[in-house]
Amino acid sequence: MWRDGKLLVVRMGESFPDRCIKSNLPADGKQVEQAVESGGEWGLLAYVLSPIFGEMIGALARRRVQFFVGLSDRWKRKRRRAYIVAGGIIALSIGSMLWGIHLMQRGGRTDSVEIWTLVLGIFGILGGLLWGLNASTLVTAKRITDEFYWLKGVHRDFLAELPPWPEKKKGWLGKNLWPGKTRPEKLQPEHSQSGNTLTEKTMSESTKPTTIAPSSVAGAPIAPAGVVLTASVNAPDPLLSGPELPSFKFALEKSVGKTIGNSVGREATVEQLPISKGIAGVSMWLEPGVMRELHWHATAAEWAFVISGRVRTTVIHPTGEAETNDFEPGDVWYFPRGYAHMLQCLGNEPTHFILIFDNGYFSEFGTFSISDWIGHAPPALLAKNFGLPAETFKDFPREEVYFAKGPLPSEQQPPNLHGLQTPPETHKFRMLAEPPHSEHAGGREWRVDASRFPISTTMTGVVLELEPGAVRELHWHPTSDEWQYVISGQVSVTLFGSHGRFRTETLEAGDVAYIPQGFGHSIENIGPDRCRVLIGFNTGHYKAIGLSQWIAGNPAEVLATNFGQPKALFEKFPKGDVFIAPGNP
Repeated sequence: MWRDGKLLVVRMGESFPDRCIKSNLPADGKQVEQAVESGGEWGLLAYVLSPIFGEMIGALARRRVQFFVGLSDRWKRKRRRAYIVAGGIIALSIGSMLWGIHLMQRGGRTDSVEIWTLVLGIFGILGGLLWGLNASTLVTAKRITDEFYWLKGVHRDFLAELPPWPEKKKGWLGKNLWPGKTRPEKLQPEHSQSGNTLTEKTMSESTKPTTIAPSSVAGAPIAPAGVVLTASVNAPDPLLSGPELPSFKFALEKSVGKTIGNSVGREATVEQLPISKGIAGVSMWLEPGVMRELHWHATAAEWAFVISGRVRTTVIHPTGEAETNDFEPGDVWYFPRGYAHMLQCLGNEPTHFILIFDNGYFSEFGTFSISDWIGHAPPALLAKNFGLPAETFKDFPREEVYFAKGPLPSEQQPPNLHGLQTPPETHKFRMLAEPPHSEHAGGREWRVDASRFPISTTMTGVVLELEPGAVRELHWHPTSDEWQYVISGQVSVTLFGSHGRFRTETLEAGDVAYIPQGFGHSIENIGPDRCRVLIGFNTGHYKAIGLSQWIAGNPAEVLATNFGQPKALFEKFPKGDVFIAPGNP
């Protein structure tokens, strides 16, 4: 997918990401069918010259395409209300029209009251029909060719996440010539690698997608579908469609990040790990008395896991309600995209936590910070905004603080300025305080998704613990990308990409790995001790298919035919999901 000004360009047969086309909110798998047409205007123009000729031209020029688009619950409710209003208008108008006819028949004459009652009824019916038609039509087609179609009415944020439509040849009047005939390979972004970063040729600042949805980023997507939504569409990602699979490992804790005093933030985005288009991650250390200043993320939700130390957070809901929570090792938080929040080291020991974002193009160092905003706003504007003298702000920082240092916070949570008004859903979940989601001979798994942590609508978290030699079996995730951070131990991760492409990477504590949506993979503990891996998915609902499940789900005779082996052999295979295989089978 691409953006062409205010138009969305879609390749024929391409699937839409799991985002609402009208609001860019998560669609959570809810889709509606749309059918659009274009070209009828040529028939209308010819109809002026000749009705018969116009009908012929219209039939030849008209093109039609059907597709499914994501629609958020908010827009589904808005659409439903529009239908109710349209139905009400039509019902009242029919009543008005019938009443006008009744008055005319009863009086035997037609004065202005009867006529206007009848006319209003007729126009009301037409208005109700148009209202309902407008509600059912989410997008319209500007142009349709054999290969692509251009849609109007798409939300600007949805378009902003897509790369621009490539420049096309111009005609003598400056119009685009045969846009649908552009060679498909010309429309793929050119990827060029230099170490672990993409060059400016790959993705300039003006064309970087800004979000991902996740479950759809390729994953998306944000996945986003052009560059970010690769796994959600039929167009192949050039980075993943080559003869060899690219590296999917990055030594996060060995990278250079942002350091202020003894507080550090290190990130792994698509810039450091080009394959990681659907998810970004940050390792953050805060020393006692330090807080990650008040800020928000415009293009990604934040899911976090505390590894050591204690953290206090305050998050602001769009309704103005606020929630302050204290976190210990094993706890997680989730802040939806755009929610203002702060992170503060609690106690006299440093804290270490991992932040996972549902957009690989997101950068922790490009957030919207309160000090940066107030420091650059005109004092007169601030004075008017807060109702305070302009000199109130003369000693405020002029640049972004990022890490702010002060005295140790009080152990008891201090009250907010406006008092206690908490949101309906908590942003905290005590993940490791709960029993494991599943236990096996080779290890155990803790898992938390939206079914247990309702506010976490776009992300799922897993802590995987493997005994020496154990393996999280070969599997894939049909609806999300996977981002791994090795908390302890040493693991071997394999990635399978079809056509015989196979790559293995060895990860140690502090390394991260990224598995694109739908790609086969496994995780094996190759160290002498138990290992622990933190895993994030850009979907609120976890889904996976294991190789043992696949085998067990087929009749023995089908497997015998597929592999050319005796039927009896497959009776020895597991009859269900292995999930974690022990080190010594």
